[in-house]
Amino acid sequence: MDKDFGKRTLSSHRDHRMTREGKQCFGEIVKLFKPEWITNGIDSETIDFLQKAGDYMAPMKKEDKEALTNSQIRNVYGELKRIQMKGFEKSQSEFLLLRPKVAYAAKRKSDKETETGMELFKNIFDRAYDAVVGVTDNDQKVIAFKNFCSIMEGLIAYHKYYGGK
Repeated sequence: MDKDFGKRTLSSHRDHRMTREGKQCFGEIVKLFKPEWITNGIDSETIDFLQKAGDYMAPMKKEDKEALTNSQIRNVYGELKRIQMKGFEKSQSEFLLLRPKVAYAAKRKSDKETETGMELFKNIFDRAYDAVVGVTDNDQKVIAFKNFCSIMEGLIAYHKYYGGK
């Protein structure tokens, strides 16, 4: 077994590394999310948030059962891309049905003792989803959905960067 797998070498990027043992760390990441990233657009603060969240969701060691897998996050992202390709205006019902799918995936992965990477993903997804659903103007809702997709793509990228499997 590779003992160095869980060690991070990019210290400048790793200052924010938090273990999943403390619920406070999970909560701190969740609190950083801002719904206005969905409605107003992505900024540098969004990227910092995505980095921290992607890092938290990635495995800390090879056998990390709490980490989010690429297949779990890609299933959701794949559905988002299908909706985007059909056109959000025509596929809003498919978008609305994503929330229960993510909830189901999170429950399958959950553990009462810990907060998993999938639960963090679900929490971020729910907050971003609510921001999209809360937009009343149809043109603005399409823009919000595009920002939502970009945030999900950023999560995938940082999850993979930090060792997501």
